[in-house]
Amino acid sequence: MTDPFRKCRLPEAETLAATGLYPYYLPVEGRPGGGEVVVGGRRVLMAGSNDYLALADDPRLKEAGAEALQRLGSGNSGSRVLNGTLALHETLERELAAFLGHEAAMVVSTGYQANLALSALFGPRDVLFADRRIHASLIDAARLGQATLRRYRHNDMTQLAGMLEAADPEAGAIVLTEGMFSVGGDLCDLPGIAKLAARHGARVVLDSAHDAGLLGAGGRGPPSTTACSRPWTCRR
Repeated sequence: MTDPFRKCRLPEAETLAATGLYPYYLPVEGRPGGGEVVVGGRRVLMAGSNDYLALADDPRLKEAGAEALQRLGSGNSGSRVLNGTLALHETLERELAAFLGHEAAMVVSTGYQANLALSALFGPRDVLFADRRIHASLIDAARLGQATLRRYRHNDMTQLAGMLEAADPEAGAIVLTEGMFSVGGDLCDLPGIAKLAARHGARVVLDSAHDAGLLGAGGRGPPSTTACSRPWTCRR
């Protein structure tokens, strides 16, 4: 029989790693600041990080984190549902909701987990209309939720309009898109999406991982993502 773990050892990756050119899982040994990190004993400029605002090395955050560590310990000792919710979680969620102008917010550990949490909303009677360039974590959430997934061409409002028009009116309709697309760096046509969603009674889920806090007035997302309210929801 074939060893199912054999796929964990790829000859190509091992050959590349032996040359010193393997680009993945390089351990960061220090953060001197100023956008620099220490890798392999060398100070290099970090150009691939998602820490666009350099908050990871902000002295205020490090001081607050150290204080919280001393006061609350190094872990939650349980899940958020049972005994792992801290007062700090609720404070942060209230402040984030107020900042974004939404009814509520929910904080999770990673962006991938945030998108997977959406799977609870994606039931077998729902249809998801997704931009072809959305992040893979949203695709995983769609599959986990068992909803029907339909893809429209990137930022193609004409095709999206036709798909919504042809959809079963009894099904739950949700449009999935990113605010600023993580790979291309372009913005979605949110005003166009919001108009179509309102016309067809659909909801909009917006992945703002790469624009909220960075673009737009006060860091609340690019102008196109702040011009509309319901029926869409915002995910940071």
